Amino acid sequence: MGKGSFKQCLSFNDALIRFSRDHLRGEAIAPHYVSYLLAALNHQSALSSSVSVLQPDGVALGALAPVEAALDELQRRICRLVLEALLLELQPLFATLPSRHWLSSPELLDDVCERTACFCRNFWRVRNPAFQMLLAEAERTVVLQYLSALMQRRLVCRGAEERNQAAERMQHDATQLRNLFLDLGLEESVHCAPVLLTLRNLLNLHDLTMLGLEVASLRQQFPDVNEDHVSALLDLRGDVSREQRLAAISSLQDGPQPSPLPGHRALFSLVPAPTPASSSCLLGTCA
Repeated sequence: MGKGSFKQCLSFNDALIRFSRDHLRGEAIAPHYVSYLLAALNHQSALSSSVSVLQPDGVALGALAPVEAALDELQRRICRLVLEALLLELQPLFATLPSRHWLSSPELLDDVCERTACFCRNFWRVRNPAFQMLLAEAERTVVLQYLSALMQRRLVCRGAEERNQAAERMQHDATQLRNLFLDLGLEESVHCAPVLLTLRNLLNLHDLTMLGLEVASLRQQFPDVNEDHVSALLDLRGDVSREQRLAAISSLQDGPQPSPLPGHRALFSLVPAPTPASSSCLLGTCA
């Protein structure tokens, strides 16, 4: 293996980009698009693990590093394309979350879990460690979509009963996502869904004088959360005054910036900053 192999990697990479672009644009629909991507991932994974074995005698140590790097990047690109396909399937489902229908029924997340399970079962054809990586990124994709939906200010709770409903729904959703990905084979240590339980605590808080402490705890666990995210979550509560909001948000600046926890992966920094709430939403009249 040498320069020729490196050029072949680049050529395959370019062909993969064209294949994906043509499919997503509808110019050349591939009926088994994701299956093709997963087969390519398996192929590249096997090739990557064989590089050291295929290295000719007499070749200097590290001479094949560019080939290995190109193969690694190619695998990451394939994974991104697979996750983009999952995202396209999930986005319409999250368009109605949160809502009053979501408060009273598990149907919305049931649909998300069913679609996700169907999609991710294809991953079982993929070798480890790519299998675990794909599952972890799929779970993270679902959680990021959930967080993004929460930030859209589609719902403002009208009272304590709805806040309790929302908190219970988030706890149920977190459990449902946990069980889904455990069943799919994802190691629990890398799950992102527990963030929903932390947000549930913020939503379910009864003593608003403790709001600053709850926000500080959220920041401690997720250092990438920002003022816009917290403000959107407080809007969802529907009972936080301007003064209480400012006091709670100010707790984000209090004290030293927390260091990311070991194994921490960015979540909130990947969630688009929510748009400012309209006056009607702040009054609790949103649907």
